[in-house]
Amino acid sequence: MQRMSAIATKTHSYVEILKGTNTKILDTRKTTPGFRALEKWAVAIGGGVNHRFALYDMIMLKDNHIDFAGGITKAISMIRSI
Repeated sequence: MQRMSAIATKTHSYVEILKGTNTKILDTRKTTPGFRALEKWAVAIGGGVNHRFALYDMIMLKDNHIDFAGGITKAISMIRSI
């Protein structure tokens, strides 16, 4: 409970600092083993945004994917054809 409270409090402090900038605080999948759902919930309670829970949630294009495809437009086209 203390850990989740700290996560929510720290997230809220960053959200407050960035208020009015149209910037969002996003979490990652890099969480404590067995505590992902609780830690992501704590981020949401603090005013942050949950990015994705697991690999199955959405596709992420990284620089090496874009380089391999020959550019961002080609990488997106390749993903849409799957």
